[in-house]
Amino acid sequence: MTRLLKNDTNPIHEPPGTLVFQMDSDTEVIIEVINYTNETIEVLQPTSVQECLGLAKDPNTITWVNIRGLSDGRIIEDIGKHFGIHALWLEDVLNTDHRPKLEELDDIIFCIIKAVSYKVEGGSSLSFEQVSLFLGEAFVISFQELQEDVFTPVMKRLSKKKGRIREARADYLFYALMDTLVDDYFLVLEKLGHEVEKLESSIVHNFNKNIYQDISRLRSELIYLKKSASPIREVLHQCVLTEKEEVLPKTKKYFKDAYDHIDQVVETVENYFQMLEYSKDAFNSMQANKMNEVMKVLTIFSSVFIPLTFVAGIYGMNFEHIPELKWEYGYYYFWGLMAVLTCGLAYFFKSRKWL
Repeated sequence: MTRLLKNDTNPIHEPPGTLVFQMDSDTEVIIEVINYTNETIEVLQPTSVQECLGLAKDPNTITWVNIRGLSDGRIIEDIGKHFGIHALWLEDVLNTDHRPKLEELDDIIFCIIKAVSYKVEGGSSLSFEQVSLFLGEAFVISFQELQEDVFTPVMKRLSKKKGRIREARADYLFYALMDTLVDDYFLVLEKLGHEVEKLESSIVHNFNKNIYQDISRLRSELIYLKKSASPIREVLHQCVLTEKEEVLPKTKKYFKDAYDHIDQVVETVENYFQMLEYSKDAFNSMQANKMNEVMKVLTIFSSVFIPLTFVAGIYGMNFEHIPELKWEYGYYYFWGLMAVLTCGLAYFFKSRKWL
């Protein structure tokens, strides 16, 4: 499957809301429950979903349920029932090819967003992970596709009471999680930007045929990046415009700031596209110039040897009367004539600045 459609677990031809689970016995689902107030924070790792739900009932604290891995669908189903999450949304959680979006229903806001990372091992490439977020009045639930935690920076801010995250409501935590994912796009863009600039330099100083492959690879990476980033801009714009009570007016300015950031990401991606187009044009021009140089040399060689071949052809004919054949200096005359023709043609090409 391509990176545009990488999952074959979509419930095709099934009734809406049918949950098709990714059963992977080698991948363990990791559950974290973080209960915090301005003064206290408690980070727990329950061993079962029932214990998790028992820890997430205190209305006096902000609760963040962070789930990493989607191999056990029963956890998703049980949590969905406990928090009143619609089955269609749970289906979207498991459909990891879903387009980023934001939906509102009753007292819950549902968001899908793509996390991005850039891996160099085994060849530079982008990788994407779907993250699903649910916002309630005093809770946030996050479902991460993989075990690796993309929200480590947010966890550090909570633990160290850095910024206003511990003082704010759940909507600010919801924003902080989204903003962390947006920041990762800047990290990826920085690495891709270095590659684009390095490619431009290589065209001028270290031209080789592999450059075109690098251009094609980077164009492909930027297409995937834009496909993921553009819908996030719509999601954040909806967060700014929402009338839901779960999002306070004072939090909307932070969503607006995140919107500006992702807008900058999309604009930068488009600029990199243009730079790659210029690089491709420059590559094609230099390739054409190199071909022209080769063709010029071959043409000059042909132009020199055509008259020589003509002379040799004349003296290779089997005519009875060719005076030079019986002349004592005929052989030297023959080579002298060829030398004069060669030098004359070289002088002619040089005077026309063809050489």
